[in-house]
Amino acid sequence: MRPLLLACGIIVATIGLSWLLSPKAPAPDLPRELLGSDPAWLAQAEQLSAYRRVLAVANLLLPALGLWIAVRMGWSAALRSWLETHGLRQPWLLVAGFTIVGVVVAVVLSLPLGYASLILRRAYGLSQEPTLAWLWRQAKELLIALFMALVTTEGLYWLLRVAPERWWLLASGGFVVLSLLLTYLTPYVITPLFFTQRPLEDQALRDQIFRLGERVGVSIDEVYVIDASSQGNEGNAYFTGVG
Repeated sequence: MRPLLLACGIIVATIGLSWLLSPKAPAPDLPRELLGSDPAWLAQAEQLSAYRRVLAVANLLLPALGLWIAVRMGWSAALRSWLETHGLRQPWLLVAGFTIVGVVVAVVLSLPLGYASLILRRAYGLSQEPTLAWLWRQAKELLIALFMALVTTEGLYWLLRVAPERWWLLASGGFVVLSLLLTYLTPYVITPLFFTQRPLEDQALRDQIFRLGERVGVSIDEVYVIDASSQGNEGNAYFTGVG
């Protein structure tokens, strides 16, 4: 009964927040110059967004549902017993084995939704990424997820052992530090695993971006171009950095 009440509470809170944070007035119509000669693309964009929302909700619920089923059906306890009988009795080894199995199972379960997203992007002309290239990208993302999960989970269980009363406070501080570290390292370590980076060659655009940074008080070190078109045709640009 308690899990059902908890699930209902989360759903009600999510719907309530969505209503509170959503705009209460309809957005103004797009200017004619942005619609172009064929405004039908706007209806397609709205349709695509609706499909993507369904996939996003499914991606959000699937891991939680999978974990709940694993605990309720006793699979989680059975996995721990199986790992212990196969020699993983040390706490840090047991946590590592459990984490690896959990992450791999979660990724495998989410693969159909990820592939459905790829098919959807292809159907709307937003991606020509080959299936093998997509699978290779998923494999690299799995390795990164495994590494991050092992670091964070081992750290969390270490804090539970050494500071059983203050683990939550120390874990919160560690999460902040790790987030800042990842923000700094991502463009140097993770992004090059998926894209080729090169400095922006358009000097006029580069100068314009630097001037924009000066206007808003942001120090820009460099502007790079990545080959995001290898994965899709959608526009993509972002700033990253610490502070």
